[in-house]
Amino acid sequence: MKKIIILLMILSLFTSGTKAQKSIRNKIHITVIDKKNGLPVENAEVTLTTIVEARDVCKEIRFTNTAGKCSFKINFSPSIQYYMQASKTGYLGFLEMDPVKISKHDAIISRDTPEKIFLYLTSDSLHQVEFYRNTEVRYEIPVLINLLKSGNFHGGIPLMHWNDIPQLLAVANDKALISSYPANPLSSSAMEAPLGLVALWLIESIRIAEGNRFILPWQKYPSLNPLILNINDPTGLENKNDNLEKAYKAYREWWEVVRDMDSMSGCRINPLKGTGIGWN
Repeated sequence: MKKIIILLMILSLFTSGTKAQKSIRNKIHITVIDKKNGLPVENAEVTLTTIVEARDVCKEIRFTNTAGKCSFKINFSPSIQYYMQASKTGYLGFLEMDPVKISKHDAIISRDTPEKIFLYLTSDSLHQVEFYRNTEVRYEIPVLINLLKSGNFHGGIPLMHWNDIPQLLAVANDKALISSYPANPLSSSAMEAPLGLVALWLIESIRIAEGNRFILPWQKYPSLNPLILNINDPTGLENKNDNLEKAYKAYREWWEVVRDMDSMSGCRINPLKGTGIGWN
């Protein structure tokens, strides 16, 4: 009798252990959809990134079938994080104005993630440009300058136009240091900069954007930071005020040349060409 009881206890432990294993091992089924037409995306590349203890990274790739589907087996653990992303040549990640998550082509996978998830790409080549264009903030230039001076500016490069350049030039020799300005998201450093230098940086951003109407937000930044260096100096060191004076003079002369030209022609002329200084 005792042997039977012990055997039943062992079987019970085995069964409960098996159920526990099943509870931490899930199979996630992914469907990739083209948001433009609602059709499944065949041969989309779905990458599962596994991060163990915030240190070791492993990637696993599946390709979707004709129904736009693929699947992954996932072992959940407190020390493991999972991230999934869909991509395909000729497609863009679909973006949607959502307070929780804007990008719809990727997902963080957790225990609460449903077994069936949908990731969205789009064959609309202008989707991301139009999305970001609709989210751009517009300030009248005097308002923008006041925000910069007061330290109350927040966000990326706002919507600006070619005819905003004269008002920016009006403060482009101001040496007052400011710390709140459109920060490049690719830059890992924050720095104070003269208001005039930031104004010139924004003028250069207008010049870049005017030459490429299909530009994305991070492509509008002339450099990582509003900093001009002597390109002929291998150490990159030169007095900032000297650089500001040179840059201000160069942009002022450039504007005198291009102000009566059409903007598409004017933006192709580089104000700093031949000056020995450049955006860094």
